Parts: sequence; C-alpha cells; structure tokens
Amino acid sequence: MVKIILRMNLADFILTSFEEDVINKLDEAYKDSIKFYLSLWYDDGDLQPKILKDFLLKYENRLHFKTNIKVGSELKTNDFIWFDIIRKSDTINSDRVRFQYTYSKGEYIINALEEFHKCAKFCTSEKPPKRIQKRNDNESSNYRK
Repeated sequence: MVKIILRMNLADFILTSFEEDVINKLDEAYKDSIKFYLSLWYDDGDLQPKILKDFLLKYENRLHFKTNIKVGSELKTNDFIWFDIIRKSDTINSDRVRFQYTYSKGEYIINALEEFHKCAKFCTSEKPPKRIQKRNDNESSNYRK
C-alpha cells in the first residue's frame, strides 16, 4: 500500500479568498475514500501564531486526516512526499518527491488539488485483473527439433 503524503505551503492559501475552496478540495478527496496525510509548512515569520490557531480551530472538524504543520520547507533524510504542491520560486530536493505540481499564483493551488485527487484516485483504485497470456509455442512437445 502506498503512503500518500500531500505537502503544501500553508502561507500561500491561509487568509485568502480561496482558503475555503482549498479545504473543500481536501474534503472531496477524503470523501472519495482516498486516505492521505497532509503536511503543511510555512517559512518562519510568514504566519503569526494567532492566525495559525484560528485556522486550526476553524477547520479542525473538516480535517479528517492526519495533519502535520511545521516551520520550514526542508525535508529530512527519511521524509518522502508523494505529492508536493510548491511555488515555482521554491526549490526542493526532488529525489524525495514522487509527484510535484508547481504554480506561479496562489489561486492555482485549486488546480493542483484537482490533479492530486485524480492522481491519488488512479493510484489507489482497484486495478483490473491481468489476463493470462496463452502459450503459443506448443508446450506439449519440443517443436525446435
């Protein structure tokens, strides 16, 4: 089973006009039986503790999945991100990221979450059984003689 971790910059959508849309997209993925972990990060000084606390209190009932919030975008040695949503200006060590969506404007986070939903749904849905190929080399005899 694949451990799906979605990582986003919290400062890019908190207190914006599309903050509610981001939470709705995350909720849609959860309701579509996609089990994932949410990893939110922000740079030191981007958010005040009161803003972060208000955000958590506002959406705690709708964040049904394990959510981790940390300061800084640095990935540790054992960290592996399945789907990373980052600004074009951010740099990241991509050998620890499976899929990456880069955007230039914060509003494009909604598009990124739609792509995440499609990708996660495809990767976690049941696959059709493989057909067994019939042998055509006349296995009952040695036809090379």
